[in-house]
Amino acid sequence: MGETKRSPTFNAGPNDKLKWCLSINPKGLDAESKEYLSLYLLLVQANTKNEVQAKFKFTIISTLEEKKNVKLESQRPYKFRTSKDWGFRKYINRDFLYDDKNGLLTDDTLTIFCEVSLVQEVINVTGQTNMLRNLRIPQPTLTEDLTKLFECGLYSDCVLEVKNKVFKAHKAILATRSPVFAAMFQHGTIESNENKIIINDLDGEVISELLRFMYTETCPNLQLLGHRLFIAADKYQVERLRILSEHSLSQSLTVHNVCQTFILSEMYCAPTLRAKCIQFINKHSSDLMTSPDWSEFIQQNPLLLSQIYKAMVEEVHSPTIISGTPPKKRLKPNGST
Repeated sequence: MGETKRSPTFNAGPNDKLKWCLSINPKGLDAESKEYLSLYLLLVQANTKNEVQAKFKFTIISTLEEKKNVKLESQRPYKFRTSKDWGFRKYINRDFLYDDKNGLLTDDTLTIFCEVSLVQEVINVTGQTNMLRNLRIPQPTLTEDLTKLFECGLYSDCVLEVKNKVFKAHKAILATRSPVFAAMFQHGTIESNENKIIINDLDGEVISELLRFMYTETCPNLQLLGHRLFIAADKYQVERLRILSEHSLSQSLTVHNVCQTFILSEMYCAPTLRAKCIQFINKHSSDLMTSPDWSEFIQQNPLLLSQIYKAMVEEVHSPTIISGTPPKKRLKPNGST
């Protein structure tokens, strides 16, 4: 109890100048919550001395399936000021969290998705009538409005045919969000003349998620769709989604998927993901070499295997940097004498 970990700081959106972070107590906040993980949202930095009102929602992402995600949200707005936090003392039972059947803690990595919604501001207008003195400005609804536009297909002017599914869409949004779609809609192309795009190499589930991101900048099934969504983002050059997918893949590596992910990183030129895969393979080499996936990998990809060995050699023989200060003493483990 008492141990506290904090996430890197983040913003609630592109126009949010506040800095937030997650504060986590893995073994609970106190004796009453010692069987639970405690989770709080902390306001790290604000550009105002006034209190900030916000609602929040936490989701622990399962690597197995979306329905196993653990979600909890505030029921009302809370008032934050710098260094003030709000959250849940008993967010999730530790036994449930550590149970492999739930897929919440894979390779000692916990992925938490946090949504923060700032509530409307109150502007005091001096020198005006009482009616105008407290002018309430509604929260922006652009994301919600575009979500409705995507889901109902109102005023759509093109369709995407994906095997046995048809998605209504809007040329202006597709062309603005993807240079590939923009090229398709130039004059004289089949897609421009027929207002139809036929997609044979991706499935409907992936295209639906791709379109949702292009309309709303949200991607609730990012981890679930994994490799397939990364390939779709790369194909249509939706750069932010590609990077988010790459990051998600790098945080979800296991003995069972690292070979496939490493091949993917080479095929689609993702050096950061490639480096993460090599690092994982080096760290878990003993487990990997007994798996059937590894045997198939080394037979079909000898060139990639040579890259892994090269990276291992470079790590072993990396030069030692000599500084003017003596090396720090290594801490002894608990119980050592």
